[in-house]
Formats: sequence, structure tokens, C-alpha cells
Amino acid sequence: MTKKQRNKQYRLLFICLMLSVVSWFAVKMSKNYQQTYVFAVDFVNLPVHKRLVYQSDSVMSITIDAKGLSLLKYELPKKQISIDYAAVTTTEQQRRNYITLQKNQLNTYLIKQMDFPETAVINTPSSVTLEFETFSDK
Repeated sequence: MTKKQRNKQYRLLFICLMLSVVSWFAVKMSKNYQQTYVFAVDFVNLPVHKRLVYQSDSVMSITIDAKGLSLLKYELPKKQISIDYAAVTTTEQQRRNYITLQKNQLNTYLIKQMDFPETAVINTPSSVTLEFETFSDK
């Protein structure tokens, strides 16, 4: 066997190996998986004349059930969620200086506003309490 024939065989072996790896990856990523992620929580769009003085939880544990390829986007970026205060709260809650956002209220927001699948479920916390201090620009 000449050197040229051996090189051709090695190239063919390498191509077959790469095809098998790609096929294996495609099969693994097409299955459904359930994964729990921990996200840092940050509230944005807070009221202008109020200062956030207390937030009961700064992390949120969320379980997502989706295909493997869909879960990859949660593996790569930094795990932080910015929650729009004005969008997640009701008008009545926005008037108060002390509010509690329930798990279902946060879960609905995450599915609607963020890029989470319908199967996303918040594990902890069961609620997030925010306390504000009113101040004036005098």
C-alpha cells in the first residue's frame, strides 16, 4: 500500500468519524430533557420617585422541559433575568411601597416577555417581595 492510498484511507476514516459524531449529536439533541437553571434576577424600569430598598430574592431557580437544542441557549450566556417592573406588576401594586409578586405572576411574565418555553416553571422562590422608599427631587 502506498503512502497516497493510506492518506486516502485516513481521510475516509476521518470523514466517517465526523459523520458519526454529527449524527450522534443530532439524535441526542432531538430528545426532550428537563433541566434546572439558576438565574440572577434584576428589576428594571422601576418607579421614578421610588428607590428599591429591599428585594427578598436575587436568584430564581427555573426548570425548563424542552428539546436539547433549545436548552443550549440557556447553557451559554450569562444567567441573568431582567424583569420589567412596570410589565409584571398591576396598577394597584405600582402604587404601593411594599409588594409581593407571586410565583404564577412571575411565571406568566417570563413565558410571555422572555424567551422561555411554555414548560418553564419557577421552582424557587415562591414569591418575591419588594420594598420601596419614596423620595422627592427637592
